[in-house]
Amino acid sequence: MKSWKKKYVYVVGKDNKVKSREIEIAAEMPDIYVIKEGINENERILLEGIRKVKDNDKIAYRYEDPKSVLPKLNVYVE
Repeated sequence: MKSWKKKYVYVVGKDNKVKSREIEIAAEMPDIYVIKEGINENERILLEGIRKVKDNDKIAYRYEDPKSVLPKLNVYVE
C-alpha cells in the first residue's frame, strides 16, 4: 500500500540557510530512511530542530559523519 503523504527534508546550503525539499522514500526502518529521490549524496540535511526552522532560516549546526552516527541507531536484523 502506497502512502500519499509527502515527505520533506531541510537541506542546509553553503550559506547555512535551510530550504525544504520534497523527497521520495525507497525504504523505511525505525531510525533510518532510504531516500530514493530528492537529495544528492553530498548534501547536508537537518536532523534535529526541524520544528524550529522555516525556509531560508540561517542556522548554526554541528556536522556528524554518518559513519559515526549509524552504529548508534536502532537497526534490527532478523
